[in-house]
Amino acid sequence: MHYLISYKSTNWDSVLLPLDDNTLQLTIQVRVHLRKVEPTDRGIFDDLIIDGKGTITDRSSGYKYQANPWTMAEWQDFENEYQKVITNYWDKKFDLVPNRPWYKSSKGLTPAKIVCGLSMDIVKTSPAQAHVALSIFNTRKKPNTFRSFINTTAVPKTGCFNRSDVETDMFSWMPHRYRSESAVSRINGVAHAVDYVRNTAAHEFGHILELDHVGGTGNDMRDYGFNNVDDADTLLGVGRAQSAKFAKPWNQRLRGHLIRQNHEDQLVNFTPTLSTPQMIGYWDNGELIHVGGNLWMLKSLFGL
Repeated sequence: MHYLISYKSTNWDSVLLPLDDNTLQLTIQVRVHLRKVEPTDRGIFDDLIIDGKGTITDRSSGYKYQANPWTMAEWQDFENEYQKVITNYWDKKFDLVPNRPWYKSSKGLTPAKIVCGLSMDIVKTSPAQAHVALSIFNTRKKPNTFRSFINTTAVPKTGCFNRSDVETDMFSWMPHRYRSESAVSRINGVAHAVDYVRNTAAHEFGHILELDHVGGTGNDMRDYGFNNVDDADTLLGVGRAQSAKFAKPWNQRLRGHLIRQNHEDQLVNFTPTLSTPQMIGYWDNGELIHVGGNLWMLKSLFGL
């Protein structure tokens, strides 16, 4: 079997290089343009409108938010933290393990695994040269922030973020056993009050990689995995853990790199695995005695 070293596309580029006789690394390369949005800016950013006086209006909901001016230090910190967060959460988190020898090394055919790497370059100039262009607003959690999102249908992809999205925080319900929300986590089929550690920027980058929510394509409770606490605790749920299923972008791109020349090559398949064990990132506050009937949809939690 032969392979292409580099592959370019509108969604991201990639490079496949050998590390040794038993290991290759497939690195997805994403170019990201970060646009700093000031209160004095006027314009439409997908579903958000800013009026030049610092008021942000969400066209879909009508909710309003306040944009603050950026200092040079704040913007530099955001750029640095964004790159650090994405790398920490997505680089070298998966391996693709073959079912049989396939790689022509100095020792003959070996069952070389594929390490899934992630490289992100911040484009400073034209957004047209990037795979995704993000507009960043200096909004903080107090009084509130808008729902961050990625528009995956645009070319390049677009999105809107809050300054606080690079911060890891706790997604919590009310701190007692009686909660009125019906969006609760299920443990062995029983409703529990569960709090999750999350990072919005890392979650949204999963959408940049064209991954859906862990349980579906929408924004309902089940799409975020609340029917199973282990699903909800993942990056494409409301938590921060990786799942082997999130290696899909690498597995799909690998097919474009490999040049299968005969029947034996056609029999080679790769199974995604996690490269390291995942830490539990949630806190179970106990079984819920009463759950109200308020069917809250999680559209305010993360992006599409």
